[in-house]
Amino acid sequence: MQHQEERREHRRVGIRLPIECVADTAGRKVTYRTVTDDVSSGGVSFEAESDDFPVGVSLEMELEVPPGDGHSPYPGRVRGTGTVVRVDRLGDGGAGLRYRVAAHFNKPLKLAF
Repeated sequence: MQHQEERREHRRVGIRLPIECVADTAGRKVTYRTVTDDVSSGGVSFEAESDDFPVGVSLEMELEVPPGDGHSPYPGRVRGTGTVVRVDRLGDGGAGLRYRVAAHFNKPLKLAF
């Protein structure tokens, strides 16, 4: 069995955070709310029930961050923009088609606590 070489620049954290994405697809803004699959300093991935996130589309994103030791005793939000870099069709799990969307952050995220 051959192992594929790891090419990621940033360490991913498998964490489920509420995320709101606004995609600008062909001049039509689509807002989608879901939860993340994982987050890194370079990007994020999440599942969607919609194919409104084609590769190359720009996203405005806002993630909800729970309070925690080491960063804040209060809940906060992380905002940023990104670009969809990959979309994988996950299939029909009985509830309709699902997609895994991966987006690269355009700039470091801005924290708002």
